[in-house]
Amino acid sequence: MKILDMCLAFLAVLIWGSFSIAIKLGLEDFPPFLMSTIRLLFPIIILAPFFRPSKKHLIGVLLISIGMTIEAVLAFTALQYTEGSCSTIVWQLAIPFSALLVMFFFNDKLTLLQWLGMTVSFAGVVMIAGAPSINLIWPLFMIAGAAFTWSLYNVVVIKKIPAPVSPFMLVGWGALFSFPQILLVSLLFEKNHIEIIEKASLSAWFTVLYLSIACFIIAQILWYYLIRKYPVTKIIPFLFFEPAIGLLLGYFILSEPLSWQKVLGCALVISGMILIELFACKKEKTA
Repeated sequence: MKILDMCLAFLAVLIWGSFSIAIKLGLEDFPPFLMSTIRLLFPIIILAPFFRPSKKHLIGVLLISIGMTIEAVLAFTALQYTEGSCSTIVWQLAIPFSALLVMFFFNDKLTLLQWLGMTVSFAGVVMIAGAPSINLIWPLFMIAGAAFTWSLYNVVVIKKIPAPVSPFMLVGWGALFSFPQILLVSLLFEKNHIEIIEKASLSAWFTVLYLSIACFIIAQILWYYLIRKYPVTKIIPFLFFEPAIGLLLGYFILSEPLSWQKVLGCALVISGMILIELFACKKEKTA
């Protein structure tokens, strides 16, 4: 793997690892649903006009947009009440959730070590939930629910969409269809939208721009480029850095405490990810 491509892979993972941290920063000025609504504008403007779906893709895109909405509502709400670093780690449950969904919907048998990996990952989340700085457990369940929703529409819905399909179309039109859904949620549960937008600080707008451009577009484009260029076995290991990145960024940027429960929980989640993904890649390579 070329050094430049390794740097691009690490950049994508670094951006994803900072996702929850950026949301926490944005929540200082914006309510969660309004911020989630605004961040969709840039993918809509940049991608939707140039990558249009055919009629056979519309139902799939609509289902993806519903998944995006549910994921955003759960994640952005939860991050008001829990730490960004812990959220990043819990979000990695998307990997065992994805493995379970593949088994259920596509009859893909899991190995004993993959089941062990899932158990280890869930044990890591339980360890994190017991950290002294975590006062509320229910936000972590909401993050886990958001991770499951992401897995559901990425693993099941996208695989069911007829080929060929552009990933840029899925992102742009998924955002376009999701925009009115989240806007409706914001109008129902939040107030003073115009006043909040007018008073938002420059740093808050930069955070929303980062969530929209970096997390929603750039990271995914880089990842799709690398997945097309290299075998999955060479790309997946970069994901193992994401929980540690979230943990460190939470400590340095948000001054979140770094307890031994968080470190051990992070290590368990990463170990579980390695067991699940490496054996999945090995099985795919063998097939």
